[in-house]
Amino acid sequence: MRFHNVLFSDKGNFVEINDISYLDGSTIKINDILPPSILRKSSDHFVGYFLVEEDNNDLSGIRRYLNISERKGKYLKLSYCDDISNNVREIHGDYVDLVSKYVGLRRVISSFNDLILENDINNNFSYWLEKTVENVPFDIKELIAQRITKLVNLYLIKIYEGIYKKNIDLLKKFESEIAFKILEAQLVQKTY
Repeated sequence: MRFHNVLFSDKGNFVEINDISYLDGSTIKINDILPPSILRKSSDHFVGYFLVEEDNNDLSGIRRYLNISERKGKYLKLSYCDDISNNVREIHGDYVDLVSKYVGLRRVISSFNDLILENDINNNFSYWLEKTVENVPFDIKELIAQRITKLVNLYLIKIYEGIYKKNIDLLKKFESEIAFKILEAQLVQKTY
């Protein structure tokens, strides 16, 4: 999977940034030298689009309003507040990486949300799971099915019932952002 980060200034200029690190759940540090067209002394905020491209070419992303909290010579510290709770990141684990690699996390979340909408998870889960892993190589199909089952069980308990209080409309609306934050968790864990 590949992460892409684009900053837009209030004048509409933009730049892709590659070297960022997470200082905590609401602060990033940009280590790239930003061009003068983006970084003006009078500007103290940006709009950032943070995207992840999974191995199956699915895109998930989040828009963040970034405020400069510190300017130093070669780096910029920016704070943000997401509409999506950072608790979403709690379901990240090695199983997420496997699901992302072989099926696509965004694809699993989207189709599982559709299954929740049907209101018949108990009767349709086996069929849904079989359909979800149909294109996975045979020698790892069972392993990936187990990882998907673990993922959706945690998703059901922690996100659908816990964070979103069974509001499937909000889950459908924010599935791109949710998938991004789950996948972003590996970057956050590496840096703080």
